[in-house]
Amino acid sequence: MSNKKIEPALRKWRKSYKETSNIPFSLISLHNKDLDQQWVIAWTWNKWRDVDGGRDSMLYCDNWRLKGGKIVYLNTLENLPSKALLKTLNKLPGK
Repeated sequence: MSNKKIEPALRKWRKSYKETSNIPFSLISLHNKDLDQQWVIAWTWNKWRDVDGGRDSMLYCDNWRLKGGKIVYLNTLENLPSKALLKTLNKLPGK
């Protein structure tokens, strides 16, 4: 899909959210000596509310490989937190 088509679609989708937050709570920098690569593991707590008032959240773990100050690889894992962890995450400062 071209940028001319995808951009309006993403803007329309984004307008369906009244509020979103992305709260990083653990960032770990790693250096892979064997491959001479720089990595960052980022745990983030994401919450959102749609225009109809519905709320939801998800715990993400991102793995970024950095090269020349830019992210050249990214993979994201979605995680469902336990009830105990959910209570802790909801106490994090942020929206």
